[in-house]
Amino acid sequence: MVRWQVEGDAGEVIEPIRHYLRGLAAQGKSDKTLRSYAHDLLRWWRFLSVVDIAGHQPGSVHPDRAGHH
Repeated sequence: MVRWQVEGDAGEVIEPIRHYLRGLAAQGKSDKTLRSYAHDLLRWWRFLSVVDIAGHQPGSVHPDRAGHH
């Protein structure tokens, strides 16, 4: 399971990023790789928000609070 998740400003998990990170985890990518991708995807998500792409809101990266590893 993915140890990192990207959350929106209201604390909701950003599902498209969660889905992508789960795919990487299923491929056996390291936790450091997942963390790096999570931060990069958060920056991309925030950029999309700044350029006013509909449906995108800025957020943050947190360890998965559900405790999945």
